[in-house]
Amino acid sequence: MKKIYLSLFLAGIISSAIPVTLKAQQQDWCLSEILFQQKAAQDPSLLKSREQGEIETQKYIAQHVGQKTSSTVKIIPVVFHIIHEGGSENISRDQILDQLDSLNNDYRRQNADAVNTPSVFQPFAADCQIEFRLAQLDPNGNCTDGVTRHFSHLTNNARENVKAFDYWPSNKYLNVWVVKSVENTSGQMGTTLAYAQFPGGSPLTDGVEIRNDYVGNIGTAAGSGWNGRTLAHEIGHWFNLRHIWGDATCGNDLVADTPVQNVNFSTCPTFPKIDAACNNGPNGAMYSDYMDYTNGNCMNMFSQGQSLRMDAALNNALWTRINLWSPSNLIATGTDGTPPVLCAPVAEFAS
Repeated sequence: MKKIYLSLFLAGIISSAIPVTLKAQQQDWCLSEILFQQKAAQDPSLLKSREQGEIETQKYIAQHVGQKTSSTVKIIPVVFHIIHEGGSENISRDQILDQLDSLNNDYRRQNADAVNTPSVFQPFAADCQIEFRLAQLDPNGNCTDGVTRHFSHLTNNARENVKAFDYWPSNKYLNVWVVKSVENTSGQMGTTLAYAQFPGGSPLTDGVEIRNDYVGNIGTAAGSGWNGRTLAHEIGHWFNLRHIWGDATCGNDLVADTPVQNVNFSTCPTFPKIDAACNNGPNGAMYSDYMDYTNGNCMNMFSQGQSLRMDAALNNALWTRINLWSPSNLIATGTDGTPPVLCAPVAEFAS
């Protein structure tokens, strides 16, 4: 298991280069770290924000290591913005609810496939004590079902440009933009499934963007085999988790109880998956972790250390995540557990 040395990390995050070999490995499935580095190259203040945030993160971890993450389940209000052309990408509410169920099971360690976690990693698996709820009140206090829909051809090869269609304050809601396809780093439609914004970036683009056919496990995502884990992975980034391989060969994800390992791309290895170059025997890679690149039906756990790191993000006063789960915000967004109010139906037409 890796040990974290903050001084080494602070030196390392100044670099804005992503190895070419890493990009080739990733095939751009997740753009979160790549986009952060691209934005940081244009705006160095993002690196400073990440550095300051990491100092606070490590302080929190040092104070709480070995303790249960929290005695309180943190509620996160969510809004899904569907950008569509009137086709199947205009996914149903049932598909969104299916995704929400998957998220809540995964973050509470109530997923049925938790039994598939290799036995040596079972003691490290965490109930992150985080729950996601669709907003029932919009930013103006009006009734909502937590889903907005907008017709636009920009849903094809989308990136940050679609976020302006609808954005709810990111200190009150987790914004999830659902599109038809996501532009990859070559500027084309490709294998990019989704991306998230790490804490500390622009509030106007804060959230997750994801392809419609990777939302949940029914509707357009039926048969994908990903079981809603794409969004679980991306929200992990939104909570300040890195890829488990640290975006480098035998890299460091800044979590103490995950092994040093390499990426496991589009596969489900047989235990133990040992990376000899990383000297991670005898148990090898934690390939069942949501922050790896294994198939969704292979993912089934966050580690205790990852849970603690997410808890640090939710308690970091430098970031807006700390307001999301406050009692006042849960009341303001209608996610405090009071009986839902049925909204009047709204007609939607598109030629």
